[in-house]
Amino acid sequence: MKRFGAGGWSEFPPSRTRRNVSNIRVDRCAADRLAVKSNLLYYWARDDEHVIVSAERHDELLEHDGVLKLARRVVFVDHTTLPLPNLSVVL
Repeated sequence: MKRFGAGGWSEFPPSRTRRNVSNIRVDRCAADRLAVKSNLLYYWARDDEHVIVSAERHDELLEHDGVLKLARRVVFVDHTTLPLPNLSVVL
């Protein structure tokens, strides 16, 4: 296996992916906390295979020293089973 650059890959050859986040809704649930809902389309391709996964994300962001940090994420996938051979990314 040939390696490129300084880092390693979990897949060889690497798959091509694209993550589209849309319809972002934000509610302040506390002075330092935001509840964020968004829609997600995840595209995965390798060779002649391609898959699209659709989901809704519910995130909770915590503001600390002026910086927002992800405190919690729940992903509701629209599929009953994921149509991917493996899942090596965070949705």
